[in-house]
Amino acid sequence: MKKTIALLLACVLCLSLTACRTEATPYGGNTNGNIANGGLVAAANGRIYYSNVSDGGKLYSMKPDGSSKKKICEDSASYINVMGNKIYYSNGSDKGNLYVINIDGTDRQKLYDNGFFPGAGVSFIHMVSDRIYFITYDGPGPIDRPIYALYSIKADSTDPQKLTNAFAVWCFDVVDGRIYFPGYSMKTDGTDPQKLSGVGGGVNGNDFTIAGGRVYFCNSSDGNSLYVRDFDGGNPQKLNDVSIDFVNIANGCIYYSNGSDGESLYSMKMDGSSQQKLNNEPSASINIAGGRIYYMSGGAMYSVKMDGSGRQAVT
Repeated sequence: MKKTIALLLACVLCLSLTACRTEATPYGGNTNGNIANGGLVAAANGRIYYSNVSDGGKLYSMKPDGSSKKKICEDSASYINVMGNKIYYSNGSDKGNLYVINIDGTDRQKLYDNGFFPGAGVSFIHMVSDRIYFITYDGPGPIDRPIYALYSIKADSTDPQKLTNAFAVWCFDVVDGRIYFPGYSMKTDGTDPQKLSGVGGGVNGNDFTIAGGRVYFCNSSDGNSLYVRDFDGGNPQKLNDVSIDFVNIANGCIYYSNGSDGESLYSMKMDGSSQQKLNNEPSASINIAGGRIYYMSGGAMYSVKMDGSGRQAVT
C-alpha cells in the first residue's frame, strides 16, 4: 500500500513538473504574449477585460466563466492593459490613440494623441510600473515607407519620450528593465542600444515574444518555423518544422496557429515536444487569460480551456 501511495505521489509530482501550467504571469498590465496578439484580453481583479468583437470591439469585462458581463465603454479597444483600477488601451474609435478609463467605466481620458491620420495611433502598449510604452507612427521613411517609433509616457500623460530614432520598430517586449525588439535591445530609458545577432528581419509582431529568459520567434527564411534564442541572439534552436503564427506562451507551454494544418490551434512544450492539436478551425490572435485560450475565427471570438475543450463564443 505504501509503495502504491509513493508511486502515485511520484506521478503527481512528475505531472506538475512537466505539464503545461495554466497561465502566464503579467509583468505589468498584460502578458507579453497577449500584447503580441493584439491585447484583446487581459485578466485582473478576478475578471476578464476584453474587446467584444461581437459589439464592434467595445470594451467589456466578465468573470472568467463568462458570466456577469458588463460594458465598460463604447470605445473599440485593443492592446488592453489593466493596472489596479485603471484600464489602458488603444482606442480604435479615435484613430487608435492612447486612452485610460476606470474599471467601472468612469473618468475616461485621452493620454496621447498621435496627431496623424486615422489608424496612425498607438499599438503594442506595455504598462510597466508608472510608465506606458508603445509604438506609434512617426512619419514617412525612405522610399515612402512609414517609420514607427517607440515612445513612453507616464501614466498621468506627462513626460512623453521618444526612445528610438535609428530603428523602425514594429513590435517589442519589456523584460527586466530592457526593451527587446527584432534586431536590438535597449534600456527602458532608450539608452544602451545593443544589436542582437540573428533576431531581425522577417519577424512579425505576433511571431515574437519573450519567455523564460529567451526570445521565441518565427523564422521567415525557414518556412516560418519557430525558433528560440538567448537574449544576445546566441544559442539558436529550431523547435518545429511547421509554419506557425500567433505565438503565445503560458508558463510551460507554447500555443500557436499551425499554418500547416489549416491554422488550427496547437500547443507544445517549451522544447518543442508534445505537440497537440486543440481544435479544428482557423485560430488567430491567440490570447490567454483566466485559465482559458481566446482566439479569433471567422470574424468572431471564441474561448476554450487550456486543453482545447469547452469551446464558447465570447460575446
